[in-house]
Amino acid sequence: SAKQLAEKGLKAIKATEDDLFGSYLAEDVVNYATGEIYLEAGDEIDEKVLKTLIDTGETEINVLDIDHINIGGYIRNTLAVDKNESRQEALFDIYR
Repeated sequence: SAKQLAEKGLKAIKATEDDLFGSYLAEDVVNYATGEIYLEAGDEIDEKVLKTLIDTGETEINVLDIDHINIGGYIRNTLAVDKNESRQEALFDIYR
């Protein structure tokens, strides 16, 4: 798994486009000069996302280590369907 490789000192893996399709971004892709958010953590990498990564000049990204066998995307999937925009909205939603 990725965790075992990291423990052995692996820092990065070169990946092809096909390797990335179906993976999920682990971090937002942001233009820090303007504050514009191009992509959000949890976005699934498809052709559109990959084009945005190329257009913005991203050469390194972190992806979630979800293999759907040993590690599921449960938290990511829950966050993806959560429509609350703030902590307060989420609390109101929980205690309704």
